[in-house]
Amino acid sequence: MTYSWNKFSGFILHVYVYGAGADLMVFGKTMGWCPTWSDNNGQDDVYWHKAAKGNNPFWRCILNKNVSYEGVYHRDSGNYITHFYTEDKSEAYGYGWSWP
Repeated sequence: MTYSWNKFSGFILHVYVYGAGADLMVFGKTMGWCPTWSDNNGQDDVYWHKAAKGNNPFWRCILNKNVSYEGVYHRDSGNYITHFYTEDKSEAYGYGWSWP
């Protein structure tokens, strides 16, 4: 298990990685999309995850290595990149993290 709290301008990102799962939570911004991919082979496994409203005041994307997202799996170990977009995609923030 790994935890990571990261403060950006106007919001906080919390990344919780556990076994085959990863929980990405954003506090302080209304997020709509979380495209995520591994750094192996470029963006061949990119998938635009829809952010879900959690308990106030955060938004989250929950990822799982064992789940197919429309035929896309995030099965690679190592470094991952996630971009966080607002619902209308007018703002974007990138973050890299590791999945064991």
